[in-house]
Amino acid sequence: MLDGPVTAGWAASNKDAAIQLSLINAETFAVTEVLNLTISNVLPRNRPEGAACDPNTLYDPYCVKSFWSGHAANVFAAAALVCAEHESLGLYGGDGTADTVACVTSLTVASTVSVLRIATNNHYASDVTIGAAVGGATGYLMPRLLHFNSSKSSQERGYLIPHVEAHGGGLTYVKAW
Repeated sequence: MLDGPVTAGWAASNKDAAIQLSLINAETFAVTEVLNLTISNVLPRNRPEGAACDPNTLYDPYCVKSFWSGHAANVFAAAALVCAEHESLGLYGGDGTADTVACVTSLTVASTVSVLRIATNNHYASDVTIGAAVGGATGYLMPRLLHFNSSKSSQERGYLIPHVEAHGGGLTYVKAW
């Protein structure tokens, strides 16, 4: 969440880019988390046998929030954001090698976290696979489609705005026609 904004703001001394990247990152994580919370509540799934659940309660929300893996979704959203930002903006400059290394490193860390969610018996492999796919898609596609490399002006593209209310929330698409 900090790589792009810090690199743009501190290393490149571009406060506007740092603010824009911070907002893009917040937008992506908001959408990822809304999807996580919605699916885990609409499609509750028990965690694998042996997961650390509280046996003294009739309903332990931790034990029925296995699908999909929110950890995998969030770490892959973060990794995909790093990849999208470095690919689109060349934040480390030069020939792009350092930007590629940043992307590969973030994907490696996300993969490690995801595999550990299975190894520690917190999720089934399908939970992690779906979570990683959703997180990777939101982390890469949202910035690419909504903000980077678009030949359309911002008025032609429109905006996707997440919102939260007392009893729910959602996404609003705003576009001038």
